[in-house]
Amino acid sequence: MKKFLKVTGIVVITALGVVAVGAGVYGNKKTIKSYDRVKAFVANEEDKAQKELEKEQDFENVEVNDALVIVSTKNIVDAYKSNDDKDLKDDEKQILEEAKKIYDAIIKSDMSDYDREKAIYDWMYDNTFKIDGSNVPETEEDTDTLLGAFKSKILNEKNSAMMFRLLANMADLECMVAHDDDNTSVWNICKLDDKCWYSVNIFSDLESSKYWNFNTGKEENDYGMIATKDFPEINGSKYVYSIINSIKIDNPDDMIKKLKESVDSKKNFDYTFAVKSDNQKNVDLARYINEGVSYRITNDSMDLYTPTKEFSKDDYIYFRIAFYQNQEFDVSKLKIDLDKIDKDLDDRFGLSEQY
Repeated sequence: MKKFLKVTGIVVITALGVVAVGAGVYGNKKTIKSYDRVKAFVANEEDKAQKELEKEQDFENVEVNDALVIVSTKNIVDAYKSNDDKDLKDDEKQILEEAKKIYDAIIKSDMSDYDREKAIYDWMYDNTFKIDGSNVPETEEDTDTLLGAFKSKILNEKNSAMMFRLLANMADLECMVAHDDDNTSVWNICKLDDKCWYSVNIFSDLESSKYWNFNTGKEENDYGMIATKDFPEINGSKYVYSIINSIKIDNPDDMIKKLKESVDSKKNFDYTFAVKSDNQKNVDLARYINEGVSYRITNDSMDLYTPTKEFSKDDYIYFRIAFYQNQEFDVSKLKIDLDKIDKDLDDRFGLSEQY
């Protein structure tokens, strides 16, 4: 009997121990579940707080004005690079699909940063339309959206900048949409392999002079594209398009010959003439010719434009001049006596104060 009680006691004690242990395990499971819920809640709140902070600190993707609302396309770029679009919204998936078609057609693996940037600019200049320009095709797409812009190829200012940025980011270029202090305009800034930043304004160039606002650097960038202090400073020189493609001249008369030949052809052009800065006479002559030709040819009523720029770098003064015309303008109406212009310039070089 004592033996039975002893065994029974052991069983009871063991059973109680099991119950106690079981209760502890059950309690631990509840505690773990509660902890996991709290942990998930805290993580979610931290994520929301981080996103709010990023939104507050995001000086790029903002409402510049009522017509210029810039939105982030980072999630589309991330989906492209990870080859996983499951987290994208339907319109974002369609944007990615359209962007990939363009990217695959123009970007090659052996391209440099500059080559990829220029390939994107070239494609957009040659294949898109300015929404308020001439010869804009009819479309049923909502051209105010980025998806509508990709599908219709009709661009407003904000979508041109966001399209360029998206394609550039897909091509592993650091590119942003910049805006000015007056909140009136947006354009792109890009960082290339020299670790420097350049300005690009494809929207401004559509239907005007190709490359006029492509890769302007620190010397040439004081012509309207001055971003707010939040953005990186434009400090590039190596890849400034106008300097790379400049024509060095020792005799300013060569400018007249080159410009006469180009205007006679009635085709758009964009030239940058480089004159040694230590030859003041040539600098003065080149400046007079640049402004003189522009003065004679520019005609707003006929939609003929010859914008000019002047800037310096190292040992050279650069004189840039372009000629372009509205696409609807009949070039046969261009009736200018260029021989007379040449003679006038030759005869009146000393009267530069006229311009």
